[in-house]
Amino acid sequence: CLCQFVWGPSWELYGPKDVVEFAKVAIDWDTSIHELMLIGERRINMMRYFNAKAGFDKEDDYLPDRLFEPFKEGPSKGVAMDREKFDEALITYYNIAGWDQETGNPTEGTLKRLSLGWLLEEWVYTR
Repeated sequence: CLCQFVWGPSWELYGPKDVVEFAKVAIDWDTSIHELMLIGERRINMMRYFNAKAGFDKEDDYLPDRLFEPFKEGPSKGVAMDREKFDEALITYYNIAGWDQETGNPTEGTLKRLSLGWLLEEWVYTR
């Protein structure tokens, strides 16, 4: 995780190569952007899997209705997000992420590909 205030919301302050260099210099870890992206993918899938175990699914991937209503004034007057295109984009994201289209959660194959198959074993969340 990188603080967006320090790194910039769209890499305008530092870029992916800087992250790799930071890992090499700060923690003496000779890594690559590919390896760091894989770690990020594993992180997202672990979070999504945890949420799925807590009862969250595709139905929780929504935006407020307000975003689908056209702006009433200003330079974006009449502009609104298209609900159908949003739903299509969500399915596309699920496909790219290797998540089930029906539930919106990681598939067994995706978890195993990311060496997260151990998540599939029975476990109970305790405090």
